[in-house]
Amino acid sequence: MNELPTDFDAIFSSPLSRCKLLAENFSHKIVYDNRLMELNFGDWEGKNWNDINQSELHEWMENYITIAPSSGESLIDLLNRFSDFITEVKLKKYKKILIVTHAGIIKCAMNLFNNIAVDKIMMEKVNFAGIYKFNTHLK
Repeated sequence: MNELPTDFDAIFSSPLSRCKLLAENFSHKIVYDNRLMELNFGDWEGKNWNDINQSELHEWMENYITIAPSSGESLIDLLNRFSDFITEVKLKKYKKILIVTHAGIIKCAMNLFNNIAVDKIMMEKVNFAGIYKFNTHLK
C-alpha cells in the first residue's frame, strides 16, 4: 500500500469481502459496485473442477470467451460489465481513482486500456495484491 498515492478523487471496490477489507484501509468513503466483482461462475461457484459436468466444462473451456457456465457469465459478459462501469465513471470526469477488484476485472482493464486482445487476456499474469495503473482512454 505504500506504493499508492493517496489523492484519489474516488475509491471504488468490489463488494466481495476480500476487496472490501483492502479498500477500507484507504478510506471509509468507498463506492461498492457489483460490476467490479469477479467472473460469475453461476452453478459452478465453489465446486471442484472434477464435480462439474465434464462435457459442459469442456465446452466452456473451448470457448470461455462467449460461453457462460449455467447461471453464470462468459468473459465477454464480464468485459461488458466492466466497460459499463468505466463508461459511467468517465462521465464524472475524475482525474484519479482507485479501484479495488479481482484478477478478471484487471484483465478486462488490460483489454480496454492496453489493447491486449480478448483471447489473450486470460494468459496475462495478475499478482495477488498487485498494483496496476491504467492511464489511457477507453477504446
